[in-house]
Amino acid sequence: MILWWIGDVVLLVVVLPVVVYLLRGVLEAARSIVPSVQSIATVAAAGSRDLDAAALLVTTQDQATKDDRRRRELRRLTRLDPRRRELARRWLYLLRCQQRAW
Repeated sequence: MILWWIGDVVLLVVVLPVVVYLLRGVLEAARSIVPSVQSIATVAAAGSRDLDAAALLVTTQDQATKDDRRRRELRRLTRLDPRRRELARRWLYLLRCQQRAW
């Protein structure tokens, strides 16, 4: 019976402080997660605001593709009919001015 009492005292004096020390480390690590999550949430919100302009990129790409098609068509027409060259040059000039305005 005395050995049981000695075992209980050793458990209280040695093992219990070690368990408390380890649990304190786990608790500090868990508390440090909250500020990290808050900073990640702030950055994610800013990133989503940056992605709001992605739809505008699609329309810009579509416009550029249309301008390229127009330009190629005008060049093809000028090769086929030399009388249309002046008209095609004016169109190309207007397209270039429109792109610079963007």
